[in-house]
Amino acid sequence: MADGTKALNILPKSTIKRVVVNRHIIDSNRKHGKKDPAISIQTSKGTFRAHWVDILGPSEVIYRPEKPLSCGASVWIETKSSVHYVVHTRRGQGILT
Repeated sequence: MADGTKALNILPKSTIKRVVVNRHIIDSNRKHGKKDPAISIQTSKGTFRAHWVDILGPSEVIYRPEKPLSCGASVWIETKSSVHYVVHTRRGQGILT
């Protein structure tokens, strides 16, 4: 795929999805001049990485420092709505998930 190609992916409604911004990836991208996806969408079927996320329905922003997620996040967005996400691809590497 050529530089700048986008792939739209869809996670259907009903399952719980937690959207987390990965600060350590943002820091690494800044330090190394990279553009790796810094958003994670956690589901019961796995974790999906993205550059852009659209939540199509109700969601909640949760701050819970006393009981963070297993990844260490103490702030996240939680929803059962459908979630569309885009991963920008890099030449020769395909979709990054």
